[in-house]
Amino acid sequence: MTDLQTALEALRTALGNATARQFVDALPINGYADRLPGWSPRRNHCHEQVMLWLLLHPADRAVRGWMPECQLGHEVRFAAHSLVRTAGGHLIDVAFPTPAVERPFIEHPPAAGDFFALIHGDPPMHLIDVPDPDWS
Repeated sequence: MTDLQTALEALRTALGNATARQFVDALPINGYADRLPGWSPRRNHCHEQVMLWLLLHPADRAVRGWMPECQLGHEVRFAAHSLVRTAGGHLIDVAFPTPAVERPFIEHPPAAGDFFALIHGDPPMHLIDVPDPDWS
């Protein structure tokens, strides 16, 4: 098994387990871009927006992970996403406005290796499909 296959297997396992457990371990998001005073993000550029935020708020840190994007029959599609953990401990999304429906965020598992190496690799893996354990 190659390093990429090992990383993808670890990621699929973590996301599949999160789905099976109905996202009970998902990280709660405490705030969104539309409620951050003086902040005007570019949508769909979360990794860049987090980097810009960190330049302005050096005590904060990036949190990389995955959010369910859609249901594809018997699979759930997850999209790579970046959030910010503030120095005060809050998890905020600096790229998107408050969603109509809360979406879970699963932190990138260490066993899956480097987040950016995976999403910018060859091939780039910014989306990943995981079997839905509840599909019958």
